[in-house]
Amino acid sequence: YTKNSNPVVAMRKGVFLYGGFEKNETSREQRNWIENETVIDGEDDHRCVEGADDAVLDGFVLTHGSNTGGSPDREHAGGSGLYNRNASPTIANCIFINNYFTSALGLNPEGGGAVCNYEASPKFLKCTFISNSTDVAGGAIVNAGMTTVAEFDSCVFIGNRSDIIGGVIVNGGKATASFMNCIFDDNVG
Repeated sequence: YTKNSNPVVAMRKGVFLYGGFEKNETSREQRNWIENETVIDGEDDHRCVEGADDAVLDGFVLTHGSNTGGSPDREHAGGSGLYNRNASPTIANCIFINNYFTSALGLNPEGGGAVCNYEASPKFLKCTFISNSTDVAGGAIVNAGMTTVAEFDSCVFIGNRSDIIGGVIVNGGKATASFMNCIFDDNVG
């Protein structure tokens, strides 16, 4: 799925979005998000998704998200695959691949090629982050702000890159992140 808007998909509070359907299923449990990819494509020109509180994104591929910025406002912050500002969704069974953020100023408090969490507490379950990049901080993820607490459970991080620091993740301000049962391989930064 793609469209000429930034972001391509804006989540809404209390709405659960599920991908991986072929069209013959009669229940959500019958879907197969690995075989039936549901792609949100930023076409190297748009952010893929903007998060919302009490919302779910489950079974999607977020790819070719792109954003260029130089300030922490929504339009110019990182998180080219997913941007959570004051939003704490649950993200499950998603693949973030080939998303990138470029800083117009060479320094941005909110980098993150794939994800930027700002004053947010999202949960990521069984997600995969592959070949996301930035020219600043956090090849895959940046957590920023004073209250951000991001949780990652059973996630995989492969080949993410940052030109400055944090091939996988950078926490700024008082932001924190926890990782449980995660795999990290060939990340640089």
